[in-house]
Amino acid sequence: MRKILGARLRHALALAVFLCLITTRSSLAANIVVDGQFADWAGKPNLTDPAADVTPARDDLTAFYWATNPGDPTTYFMVQRSFPGGNTKGFFHIFIDTNCNGNYGEATDRAIYVTFDPNALVGLTTVDVYAGNSPGVGAPISTASGNWGNPAGPAPNDSTRTEFGVSFANLGISANLDRIPGTGDITWTPIPALDYPLLALVVGGVVVVVWKRKAFAGWGLLAARPNSVALPWRKR
Repeated sequence: MRKILGARLRHALALAVFLCLITTRSSLAANIVVDGQFADWAGKPNLTDPAADVTPARDDLTAFYWATNPGDPTTYFMVQRSFPGGNTKGFFHIFIDTNCNGNYGEATDRAIYVTFDPNALVGLTTVDVYAGNSPGVGAPISTASGNWGNPAGPAPNDSTRTEFGVSFANLGISANLDRIPGTGDITWTPIPALDYPLLALVVGGVVVVVWKRKAFAGWGLLAARPNSVALPWRKR
């Protein structure tokens, strides 16, 4: 009897330790807050691009991050360029193949147009979301702005980074995007839980980010995979 109780106690303790480790790991993953502070992006999924492969330097992107928060129907993004201390306005576009058919130019797809103005001294960032078949044309589906980026200032980081979020609804992501009907409930999980083997499937098969001044001066190509968008749901 004592052996049975001892074994059960050991199993209970092992389970408690296991659950504690899971809880601790989850609690260490910081939620993203769009506030112009970037420490909460540490450890989030990202794509990087070498510096000095685009000229001029103000148009050279070096990192692209994305994430979601538990219980928050928003996809968050952060971009970084290799132009510290500059005050040049930046523009970049993110194209999303929402229905995963390899065509980024349909009405159901999305094009996110972001303007980053570090010279505003507050890192002013404006985000416009358009339908994929009319990017940058007419009235956007949604628009938002805030002081979400590094303002112009000294190196190493000022004027290099900005962050923003777009709701699932404005991205055209909804529960009716069931890829395998009848096989279970559709749920969503924070993107980091998908782990790195699925990085190439997140945030668009092709993510092209463009920085420019008055005209396009350079391209930062961060990913080129003909696949799908960052759907914050997964079947389970």
